[in-house]
Amino acid sequence: MTSFCLNFKIPSIALLLALAACDDGHVDDPVFVDDTKFYTVRVVASLSGQDDWDDSFAPVLAGYDDESEYSLIQKNLLRSAPGQADTITLNRIPTSVTSVQIAVANVLRQRQATIFAYEIPEGQDPDEVMTLELGSVDVSRFGAVNAAVFQGLSCFRCHQGDAPPAGLALTPDEAYSRLVGEPSAKSPSQVLVVPGDADNSFLVKVLSEGDDNVHYDHRPFFVEQGRQQLLELIKAWVDNIEE
Repeated sequence: MTSFCLNFKIPSIALLLALAACDDGHVDDPVFVDDTKFYTVRVVASLSGQDDWDDSFAPVLAGYDDESEYSLIQKNLLRSAPGQADTITLNRIPTSVTSVQIAVANVLRQRQATIFAYEIPEGQDPDEVMTLELGSVDVSRFGAVNAAVFQGLSCFRCHQGDAPPAGLALTPDEAYSRLVGEPSAKSPSQVLVVPGDADNSFLVKVLSEGDDNVHYDHRPFFVEQGRQQLLELIKAWVDNIEE
């Protein structure tokens, strides 16, 4: 009689134990904990002038570092009820941000002008909400020009007092009334700011081209790197003034 030998390989005990271990129930997925820290800023202010802008530019609450004119984070400032204080909260601000600003930005998030700036203190605790109470803030075109140019470039330091240069006072409360529709003391036949007409406004001419009647050359304030956009901001403000 012919005999047959069936040669089955019997799994080792170690293998069986391993297979059993792989089938002992649910295996937990790895858990990743995000311990990234962020700042939070809360601004309380009565805003005005939000509707003064077109689609190309907008007033924003934004965070900037020291390296770029582009915001790392921002929120548009929308129209609010007249006379009502707004509370705007900007969350998840990267800790690389060194300054939180009310600014004017273009569609690429590039800063065009700073209306208000708050420098984040060194060692600021990310778990502590920074609350800024600002009162009334004009974020209109003129508000941006006034804050970024007449005050931000310190024009008012010379143009103030009882006898300011060229009879022109540029303090926060006087700048608009001393410019719009007013003749130049240096060139009386020309109007400092002609509503709706930047090309024929003496202010724009002095700042962009210079003028023999004005002895001090103001052009260097705007030809320096990063300042040309302020001159364009002035022109846009003048062109959008309604008579």
